[in-house]
Amino acid sequence: MRFIYFAYILSTCQELATIEFRNQWNNHCLSAQNGQTLLQLWHTGVINNMAQQNTAVDSIFELHENFGVDHGGPLPDIQTRNNVVIPDIDVGINDTALNLMHRTFDPLQNDGNYGIDLFCSVVTFLEQYQL
Repeated sequence: MRFIYFAYILSTCQELATIEFRNQWNNHCLSAQNGQTLLQLWHTGVINNMAQQNTAVDSIFELHENFGVDHGGPLPDIQTRNNVVIPDIDVGINDTALNLMHRTFDPLQNDGNYGIDLFCSVVTFLEQYQL
């Protein structure tokens, strides 16, 4: 499980770090602009151009009555028992099998099933290799 999901979790952390960097960048003060942040400058620009018949600025303030509403869509099921328990197992895998597993499987491959099919393939590989 670690082989498949650790790389995915690591890549997700990198995405979160990128988001955090962008947020910090947009909110850092600029000495040349009287200490305003990039986000404050953007807000000032939008507010100053509100009454100028600027299509780009006007579209920011357009209200869409049904935005995000799907009146005909299904209601989600409420899940109350969604705890996952993973039992501890001791897998003794030799270096040859480990190297072959790393060459055979790419843990970041999108299997279209959140890594579940890839995980099952690795388990099958390990079961066959250990026999």
